[in-house]
Amino acid sequence: MQDYLVKTLLGFFVMTITTSIVTSNSLDFLRALAQEADEEQAVFDAVEQTNSISDFNIKYPPTNKKNKDWVKVKLSGSTHSHVLSKGQNYELKCMADGGPAPQIYWIRGGDIERQIDDLKRPNSVYDDFTSSEIGPAKIESKYIIDCASKNDEGPIYCVAISGDKVEWDSTIILVNDNSTRNLPCGTRRLPVITNHASTVLALQGTSVVLPCVAVGKPKPFILWETAEGNRITNYIFNPRYKVLPTGDLLIDSLEWNDMNGYTCIARSNLGEDRASTFIYPVQRDDGR
Repeated sequence: MQDYLVKTLLGFFVMTITTSIVTSNSLDFLRALAQEADEEQAVFDAVEQTNSISDFNIKYPPTNKKNKDWVKVKLSGSTHSHVLSKGQNYELKCMADGGPAPQIYWIRGGDIERQIDDLKRPNSVYDDFTSSEIGPAKIESKYIIDCASKNDEGPIYCVAISGDKVEWDSTIILVNDNSTRNLPCGTRRLPVITNHASTVLALQGTSVVLPCVAVGKPKPFILWETAEGNRITNYIFNPRYKVLPTGDLLIDSLEWNDMNGYTCIARSNLGEDRASTFIYPVQRDDGR
């Protein structure tokens, strides 16, 4: 019964949007959903809810539009503090939604405003992924603590930057020296994907880079597959697809048919970790 209700509601949702677009200009429809920054966020939320909207092709305003940047950030399971045992391995997870695609940074220590200003300086790494051609995206990042010690104690901030917008969430790490769980520190660690985009909206005709960063001991190597399980091999799977030396996936000249899920696999002789990205190619509204 629940499955029936879900399918019925989803069908109604898609049908309503499709009808609205058919009966009016698609850009006007998006503007009716919300104004300025909320326009992007409404479209992003719709795609995020279904990850399967293929019955209509959303038009996106040209890149010189004056929509405001927006970003939201949240530490998963965030509490005031996390108390760790000495030697414990631990992961903090942070999620950021934003338009344009946000970047996540982990900052420790005080004077957070100064550290954020340093990140936003021209020619810094901050500029690499953020682009006016890339629409809203959801980015997920993990902060890895290996063999916790007193050096790991203190406040830690997850900072998300999207255009001119900056938001952060924070917690405090405490390490209990007197814990009975005094864990040994190992030299080997399973692969963990520490940064990827779970959902991306990007303009058709542009080049898009899907990030995938992983850590592990030994260092894992990175593979990419489609949702159907097809391995993406440079120049063989599709000449527009390339796995970069960094492990990121480049899709050149994005097309409508590229809408799909893409899975990053970080693998070593100890095991593997997987993270998927859903990409939605958005139709331009400037005739290009």
